[in-house]
Amino acid sequence: MQPFHIAIDGPAGSGKSSISKELAEKLNCIHIDTVAMYRAVTAIALRNQTPLDDVNSYQFLESSKFVYKKESIYVNQENLTDIIRDKTISQHVSLVSSIQYVRETLVRVQQEIAENNDVVMDGRDIGSVVLPHAQVKIFLTAQIEERAKRRIHELGLDIPLKQMIEDIETRDLKDSTRAISPLTKASDAVIIDTTYLTKKEVIELILSEINKRKQAHAKY
Repeated sequence: MQPFHIAIDGPAGSGKSSISKELAEKLNCIHIDTVAMYRAVTAIALRNQTPLDDVNSYQFLESSKFVYKKESIYVNQENLTDIIRDKTISQHVSLVSSIQYVRETLVRVQQEIAENNDVVMDGRDIGSVVLPHAQVKIFLTAQIEERAKRRIHELGLDIPLKQMIEDIETRDLKDSTRAISPLTKASDAVIIDTTYLTKKEVIELILSEINKRKQAHAKY
């Protein structure tokens, strides 16, 4: 049977990571947080103290193995889950993810994981680039103030809301205008504004969409 793929895209703070995690648990399938992968690469590059804009700084990817275990991300058996949420990582991950070699390498890894598995994969361009043939594509969004509040809570930061809003505005601009795989809404994605919705309500909407797609597929 063909694997069932659910692509969930959206900007930072739209709720995609936490929603994707819970959705995958309900569906008993693999959750791939692609942003976490880019954060992990950023953490390693910073630790190596190599220039982030130099493609040669990422040759370690040739021998790197990414593994997800109970929502923890391991690279070559090292658990980087806690490290990747550091603010320093947040400040540099957009640059790292714009490096073509990094993008191509991680997209290949993500596609290999999905090839033989049912997955819920979230990121910035899953429905348009990584899994263009996903059976269900969702694009989550939310008002920027709500997104900022969520990011502060998610990262456990003690900073003014205004500062986080400014950080997100800067990140949005970088993500939507970069030349390599910018933040993109797939043309056939269902848009869900999560600003005034609970996580449970968003998941119910996505499950409803999944059921509709499965029923439509069963007719053929």
